[in-house]
Amino acid sequence: MAPIQAADMIKILLKTWELLAWMEILQYVVSTVFARFLGQSQPQPPQLFGSPKPLPTIRYSFYPSSEYAFVDLVEANWRLVLSELRRLENKGFFSWEEELLREGSDLFELYVHGIKIEENCRLCPETTHLIERIPNLVSAGFLLLAPSTHTASSTEPIDDCLHCHLGLITPNQCGVQIEEICQTWREGRCLIFDNTAQYQMWNWSDRPRVVLLIDFKVPAELLL
Repeated sequence: MAPIQAADMIKILLKTWELLAWMEILQYVVSTVFARFLGQSQPQPPQLFGSPKPLPTIRYSFYPSSEYAFVDLVEANWRLVLSELRRLENKGFFSWEEELLREGSDLFELYVHGIKIEENCRLCPETTHLIERIPNLVSAGFLLLAPSTHTASSTEPIDDCLHCHLGLITPNQCGVQIEEICQTWREGRCLIFDNTAQYQMWNWSDRPRVVLLIDFKVPAELLL
């Protein structure tokens, strides 16, 4: 029996996530039908993957990277990360357009919601060793934004989590906007922003833009 490829494993995880959502929706529909039949109050709509929680207030559109000790570590080793990215030659990336309706974005996952993608990590041992030193790591991988692309955030936020983008390949005419504030990526530098923020990204250049995406948990009080 052939081993499961990393991309297939990621797809299985995403499909499982989607199935759990549909099961919760189905439970709500059935409960609503019985409540109406019995003359009882209608149940609350489902809060997928957990009980309802107010989204934390965004303290910063972009967080000062100096607040997080791991930033110095990853910025000091960015060329090592870039060399492993280049050795991949775009192999092993999968499209978010297919799975998450996020056009123009491709991912090479190393960690997904705390689960290590062993095959991909073996291809990038130095990067893996680096990210595993980050406290409270949730997800990590290479995120590619194709040329002539504009995209917006579309995934469900993870409570108390921040995004970190380490710039690896950052052509001109690329940027990210949260509320009224725009930033550009720089090679070897980190951008950190709130996981709950609605943001948009664009790449109007003729080359891909690639960052090392790191999602990490922080104490809730730091988001207030």
